[in-house]
Amino acid sequence: MRQNENKAQGFTLIELLVVVLIIGILASIALPQYNKAVARSRYSTLKNIVHGVATAVQEYYLANGVYPDGFDVLSIETGGEQRPARTYQRYPWGNCVMEPDTQYVYCKNDSIHMSYVQGLDGTQSCVAYDGNALAHKLCQQETGSSTPWRGNTWYKY
Repeated sequence: MRQNENKAQGFTLIELLVVVLIIGILASIALPQYNKAVARSRYSTLKNIVHGVATAVQEYYLANGVYPDGFDVLSIETGGEQRPARTYQRYPWGNCVMEPDTQYVYCKNDSIHMSYVQGLDGTQSCVAYDGNALAHKLCQQETGSSTPWRGNTWYKY
């Protein structure tokens, strides 16, 4: 009976290695899906911001007969840090640009290498930058496009 009391209790090295291996396999499956979900969420946020700014630009045009020359005259609070060009706003996550001359508004998120562009005529595009495969795949899924990706690619809705 006394011999059993002296036995050490715990996990063997092999058991611990198997558990670490299983956790590693599960993490390698889950991490890409998590990154994709985060990128999709950030892209949705871009779309909402751009729609808001484009709507405010259209409202300003209807009220004044000219397009605004800066974010500061719009009827929405855009936040961000205004740069020397009044049509450019810098944020911690990227930037937004309003181009009244070419009549489009876009925001770019630097962490996901994607932009959402809305023309004031209602046209929309998803833009993937820097050969980022995830950004290109998300733009293709978002727009239903089979455009091959290379460099900076615009995907039209």
